[in-house]
Amino acid sequence: MSIQNEILRSFRSKLSEQSTRINDSSDFLFIGELAERLNVNPKTIRYYEREELITPTRHGKFRIYFNQDVERLRVILAMRKLGVSIANIKAFSELESGVESKGEITKILNDHLAVLVKQLQTTQEQLSMTRQVMDEFATQGLISAYSHSM
Repeated sequence: MSIQNEILRSFRSKLSEQSTRINDSSDFLFIGELAERLNVNPKTIRYYEREELITPTRHGKFRIYFNQDVERLRVILAMRKLGVSIANIKAFSELESGVESKGEITKILNDHLAVLVKQLQTTQEQLSMTRQVMDEFATQGLISAYSHSM
């Protein structure tokens, strides 16, 4: 067994008492394991750490991710996939559970939805104008005929 594997095994045994279960074989994950589990680059996880969205436990130079860290990162990744800004994710993360925070969370998501709707409207307007220009250019013989299905 290599020294690195021995160190990892030692960390696992020392820290296992502090965590909740992540899966049947491990109480916590290292950054590479977490990245593989969530199908993201470790640099992405480090970025969210620099942005103070996640704060993994450190054991020397190793980052240790417990179940609550994994779940928080899942939420962050889901929100980023929706296009929610880092600033809004931070605001979302800072809220405590409760009636007031539910209202704030709803506001953050409604505001994001309004931004998306505005972007969609702008894109649809640009699409319509582009088609009109292409129609005109095609009529003048400046471009070949094209399909409107794009």
